This record gives sequence, structure tokens and C-alpha cells, in this order.
Amino acid sequence: MNNLALLLRQQGKLEEAEELQRKALAGFEAQLGASHPNTLISVNVLAMILESQGKLEEAEGLYHRSLEGRESQLGAQHPDTLLSVHNLAFVLKQQGKLEEAEELYRTALSGREGQLGPEHPDTLSSVRNLAILLEERGSVPEAGQLYLRELRGLEELHGPDAEEVRASRRNLERFQQEHGPVA
Repeated sequence: MNNLALLLRQQGKLEEAEELQRKALAGFEAQLGASHPNTLISVNVLAMILESQGKLEEAEGLYHRSLEGRESQLGAQHPDTLLSVHNLAFVLKQQGKLEEAEELYRTALSGREGQLGPEHPDTLSSVRNLAILLEERGSVPEAGQLYLRELRGLEELHGPDAEEVRASRRNLERFQQEHGPVA
């Protein structure tokens, strides 16, 4: 049900995805309990679906629940916990809670660097999202360094012609057009 709900979300069938995911979550809670790792995955999936619908406050609450459960069950540095940190930061940013989002993005980035390494795709995702937030907040020099770091990391992972690299290069070029060269 989780996977089908995610597929429905990707297809833009958000109401159907939400309905199915709420049933899945209720089943996990009934069978496994509120803090079981599979239940927490289901909580996270529902939050993603709600976020896609613009139901940001409800998504935020579910991301908090997922984060607290994962910290308790898996520890603060587990990759799944760090994903919850990252997801919560994303929804906070969407709501304009930039200071809270920045703190969480920094936590996710630090944890992912330590657990996954500096060039892991999840780490580089945190680098990019922190760069976007910092640029929005006016921290231009640090944002530029992070955009450059993401590009170099993706080039190392995928080579110079991969789609992810081209997208990152476009982000850096846009940044430099708006703010000047990265020092």
C-alpha cells in the first residue's frame, strides 16, 4: 500500500494516494504499533503526500512524529533519521520557517557527511538544499561554495555529462549570473 500510494503520488493522484496511505498507516499502527520502523516509514510517506497537496502544517506534524520515532528507535545519526531531519527541514522552508529549516539542514548535512560520506547522493542533496536556503536568506558566499561543492561531488559520482551534473551546473551558472563568481 505504501508503494502504491507513492506511485499514485508520482502520477499526481494525490487524493487517492492520501486515502490509501491513511489506510496503510492505520494498518501498520494496529499490527505493529506506533513506533515500529515500518509504521514510521508509513508516517513519512503520508507526510510526503500531504506536502505534495500543500497541506504543510499536517505534513510538518507527521515529519516531527517520524523524526522523533526514528531518533528513539534508530538513533540520531541513522540514515533514516537523517532523512526525517532533511524532510522536516524541507517542509519548514516551504512554510517560511527559514531559521528552523537552516538548523535542520545543517544537522542533516553534518550527519550525512559522517554516516554516508561527503560525496554520497544524499549528502549532496543536503548540500544543494542548504545552498538554496542560504541563498534565499542572503548568505551568498556560503551558498556559492555549497553550489560548487555539489557540482564537483556530482561530477565525481556521475561524470561530466550526467543529467544531475547538468542540472547542478545550471544552478551554479544561474547563481553566478545573479551574484557574481564563486570565490
